[in-house]
Amino acid sequence: MKLKENLSTLAIILLLALLFNYYTYVNSEVSYRVADSPDENLALVFSKLIAEDSSLVWHSEMNEKYNVSYFKPRNSIDIGGNNYIGPYVGFQMLLATARLYGFLDYIVPLAGCIGVLFLYLLVRNIFDEKTAIIAALFWGLNPSYVFFSNTYYSNIPAVTFSIIALYCFHKGIQTGKNAYIGCAGLFCLYAVFTRTSEIVIFGSILIGLLAVRWGSTKKIQLKEMLIFMGIFLVLRILWTASNSSLNAQTVDINTGGGGIGYQFEYLINNIGIYANSFMDYIVGYPPLLFVLACFGVIYIYSSKDKMQQFFTLFFIGLFLLFFGLYGFRGETWGFENVSIDSSMARYFLINYAIMSIFAAAFLTSFFKRQDHSRIVALCLLLIVLTSTTTIFESDNNLIRAKERLNSWGSLNRETVNTTPENAVIFTRAFDKVFMLERQVAVYRTEEELRAQPDMAYWYTPANIEKDLVPLIDKMLSDGVPVYVTQEATELFQHLEKNDRYKLIAVTKNNMIWKVEKIS
Repeated sequence: MKLKENLSTLAIILLLALLFNYYTYVNSEVSYRVADSPDENLALVFSKLIAEDSSLVWHSEMNEKYNVSYFKPRNSIDIGGNNYIGPYVGFQMLLATARLYGFLDYIVPLAGCIGVLFLYLLVRNIFDEKTAIIAALFWGLNPSYVFFSNTYYSNIPAVTFSIIALYCFHKGIQTGKNAYIGCAGLFCLYAVFTRTSEIVIFGSILIGLLAVRWGSTKKIQLKEMLIFMGIFLVLRILWTASNSSLNAQTVDINTGGGGIGYQFEYLINNIGIYANSFMDYIVGYPPLLFVLACFGVIYIYSSKDKMQQFFTLFFIGLFLLFFGLYGFRGETWGFENVSIDSSMARYFLINYAIMSIFAAAFLTSFFKRQDHSRIVALCLLLIVLTSTTTIFESDNNLIRAKERLNSWGSLNRETVNTTPENAVIFTRAFDKVFMLERQVAVYRTEEELRAQPDMAYWYTPANIEKDLVPLIDKMLSDGVPVYVTQEATELFQHLEKNDRYKLIAVTKNNMIWKVEKIS
């Protein structure tokens, strides 16, 4: 028995070491890391602000001076007075702490490994050691989990805190100790600070506590429930009160889709969208995992273990809540392409964890049956083939991300070396490349936003002739060094054809051009 425990411990340690190496691939291979998306840019910009200036608020002196709104982190929250804050403050603080202590490149991969570890511990407590190791392997190598563990998105830390909260919730039921119930509330709180949609975890655990209290086991007393709610709600109220001075109501808990009432109405009226999301990102991600998970649910309910049945029902409810929360995004801008690095995939990380648990439970039970050796061998072959395909898919996405970020990092370094610190760069989308070191004006033309109205979420509309050119003229008259990216096509072409201005390339690939006024 002790030998088996030692082997299991060794197996999970080796798995976590392998995963950590996998999750740090991009950051370890990229010479200078810049943001890969507006979401990453927000997290990096505001975490740097917290670490260096001890402030949550980004003040735009350029917006204030020129009475415009182009000089700000894209998709930041306007709180008035040309002040902006970023969403997911808990995640910003996590990155800021890592930045201060020199392990920014490793904080999200570390969170990914901790998430896998606590999934293993949770499944081991509910089922057994073998099921736990298989579930950890499935989830740890899930292509979306691998990809986003290599990024600066909030999803991985948020889902990790949620899994820890679920582990504490189960231990609280199992042992009846108040400390575990209190920790469940605490980790729920930080999951919500990290990503507000994790409020679903708090609601699910609260319903679970109610079900246990008035169910057949009746191990949870009112005191434990008050501890759980008290720790979460008291700290949450204090946080809300501290934000009131910023008038930051938009930072408060929201579901990202217009509220729960809106989403319920959307669900009723747009079943087809949810059906497409379900087929693309649940059934087809990959199909074998979904099939095994369905068999796992059937197996668990055919057993007589009440605790396993209770948590299976709990996980199914949690699965449906998260799918209901995000499934409506299946046809919104940018989510129509099915890929492991898409936003839709990162929204469903908790769903993939639950599917991994059910699939592992089925395989563990099935392997115990000696009369199914051929079927077991076939299943193992399919799993190996699926896992190989999954790993290749993950590798291809990571390699592409590494190459893209290396290119952008080199552009950042060259631009920083050839422009003064007070330079302002006008761009359509490369704010994520330069914003950590240079002032950026980011925009889209009115015509672009009319053609793609969903993009207005990210950009301030601008008219080239009426808005941007007069602004650049004022800035040049004030002695501000102005640069423009070649990918800001309409603005670049307009300045290039205008006899009043001269453009001078400052980077080898002719991406960044200095704007000078011809006197």
